[in-house]
Amino acid sequence: MQDLHQTAIIYLGEAIREGLENRISSWQKDSLTQEYAHRSQKVATGKASRFYGLFVPKGSKVYFAALPDDFAVSPPPSFEVVQELERLWHLPISACTGDDCTCTNAVPEQFGPLTPEITPSLIEAVLSAYDAYKSQTKVIELVWNLTKSGTSNKYRAAKWKFRRILKKRGRSLPGKPWGEDPDDFKTFGEVIQA
Repeated sequence: MQDLHQTAIIYLGEAIREGLENRISSWQKDSLTQEYAHRSQKVATGKASRFYGLFVPKGSKVYFAALPDDFAVSPPPSFEVVQELERLWHLPISACTGDDCTCTNAVPEQFGPLTPEITPSLIEAVLSAYDAYKSQTKVIELVWNLTKSGTSNKYRAAKWKFRRILKKRGRSLPGKPWGEDPDDFKTFGEVIQA
């Protein structure tokens, strides 16, 4: 929910006027109204792209930015394509056949949570997922294909590896300073034996 509170409100087309009138602070209003008039004039004469919006981020300065034009965005896939992709996504690995050539295991075997090694490829996978999502639960789900569970040995082992990787690289947990986890003072063997 925190991400939703931080997203920008985007006004497009004629709604930009409503955004200028009702959503921005008075100290920004004059310069943005002038910029809107200038942009509108350029669009009317064909000297600027009509694909732009007014971005109103929470707690930050409001700005105009370009959007993709008609040809930059691919058309949405058909309903049948979406259904087939969803079917393949939810297909168990054991159900893969030669016909389902796109069916692959999302979690490479070398990232098994109960293997003690922390390989360079595991470190890269954890850090790239962490940089994208800033969430311990999401990284563990993506890298090790595990859902949150405080009692599962697999989940605890994955969490132990995740925390070790981040801490050794000076990364902090999202939204809070490092706190202690009961498993932080255990060896990997102790975590998976518990």
